[in-house]
Amino acid sequence: MQADYPFGDPDGARAELVDIMDGFVGFGGHPGWGGIATRADDRTVRVIVGKKGSGKTVYLRRLQVSTRAEESVFSQTIQTDIPSTAQILRFCEICQGEQVTEKWSELWRVSILASLLSLILHKGYFAPYVTQKQRDELAQKYRGILPDGAVVHTAYNIIGFYISTIATQARYDEFINRSVWLQLRHELSELMKTTPPVFYYLDAVDEEFAHAPMEWHQCQKGLFDAVMRMLRGQGPLANRFHVAICIRDMVLSSVLRTEHASRYRGAPHICKLNWDTKRIKFFFQRKIEKLDERYFDQPAGDRNVENFLSLSKIRNVERGIDEDIVNYIIRHTRFLPRDIVELGNNLANAKITARENGISDSNSWQEVIRKLVSRAARSFANEQLTICANQLASHDRPEFSARHDYHELYTSGQEYISAKSSYLKEVIKMIGAEAFDRDALNEARTAISADLPRDVDVMSILWQNGLVGCKHKEDQIGYSFFNLDDREDFLIPDDAISFAFHSCVRDAVPLGISGESPITELDVI
Repeated sequence: MQADYPFGDPDGARAELVDIMDGFVGFGGHPGWGGIATRADDRTVRVIVGKKGSGKTVYLRRLQVSTRAEESVFSQTIQTDIPSTAQILRFCEICQGEQVTEKWSELWRVSILASLLSLILHKGYFAPYVTQKQRDELAQKYRGILPDGAVVHTAYNIIGFYISTIATQARYDEFINRSVWLQLRHELSELMKTTPPVFYYLDAVDEEFAHAPMEWHQCQKGLFDAVMRMLRGQGPLANRFHVAICIRDMVLSSVLRTEHASRYRGAPHICKLNWDTKRIKFFFQRKIEKLDERYFDQPAGDRNVENFLSLSKIRNVERGIDEDIVNYIIRHTRFLPRDIVELGNNLANAKITARENGISDSNSWQEVIRKLVSRAARSFANEQLTICANQLASHDRPEFSARHDYHELYTSGQEYISAKSSYLKEVIKMIGAEAFDRDALNEARTAISADLPRDVDVMSILWQNGLVGCKHKEDQIGYSFFNLDDREDFLIPDDAISFAFHSCVRDAVPLGISGESPITELDVI
């Protein structure tokens, strides 16, 4: 582990494998912890769901490492070469209407099958199980459905290739209804009877989610449907071909609001990485326990937060109260492992710097912590507001912008997105306080209604992205934030009686305080 990353690398895709496996915080496989307790050797998982920064890539990499260690199965390298946002937009424009998710599902299914075919054709591992004659016959028979080149093609590579060849919806219908797909499915199922089980892993499908949220949402929803349909199939292809993917929490929320909700709610094949204050507090404490002894005041003492940060409480100057240091740190994050790792690295490095600079009195050290936490919280809030701004901007994009190559103005034009982010900050300033009632929410909605399309609700966008929480009862302690374990509301709940901005928002947007107690999540411990 690098010295600059005592808590680990915040980027799960970039982190060294040894750090992921050795530094992983386990929850003992206990079902009470939910999906975050998923074991590395759990072969039932097909879908890993969570927010950006929730650890989806880390969990997927653990699953892949576990299967790679088994000689009796084939474990494919994790696929990350996702299609471009332009391709996603293009397909959504070609196949408009209510059936676009179904069309994504169909396209994903044939792309995954074609990718499996290329694996069997060109990966030497399968030579003992599929003769050269069989491979030659397959290559000739299905020559038209694979890109050129005798190489293994990922599902991402193939779906991008297919999108580039589909110019109209009629062309898509002709393509997807070809009898060749049924033949291919049958032959692959027959081949899988004699080959070892195959494990496929598709990651990074949400890497560009923020640039076109609605279209990537439909794409991911289609992928989810394709994977779950393959799982429910019959025969060797369903039983011996395991495809595991990662999707955003909002995508599953959308699925759970359909007529198929009962099929997927609580399904063992879906690993939901739902983090709340209780879970993230445990994660933070375990990360502290894994630190090198040089980060502690007493190297031989208990590896707890007090030994690490030299205090158990911190002064909240603005409110004139003393807060538990762990709750103070956690409430300024988005309750995500990535935030804890990033902030933990900063605190650990600051601890060494303070020691080297002779900073030892409590007041000075507390000021260092407050500044670090505030800076991190501002960064978290601004990142989340940018995600919201992209979502808002996607409603402005003209129809067929991808076909005419000016979609980037709306999906990645920094000046345009920055303007939307500034607009959201002005909406938050309009409300003016960290906690507010429904009247204030409705007043803000009315004031900005002329600026927005009729079906766009800024407060729901902020809710979906964890920047606004709700109270449903007067005596409720803490606010509930968007969480698939508790509620599946995609729009800000109508039954809420009061609201509050997440604690990190106040570090990015000036807001008045509301009472002595800071904003916390429901049931904070």
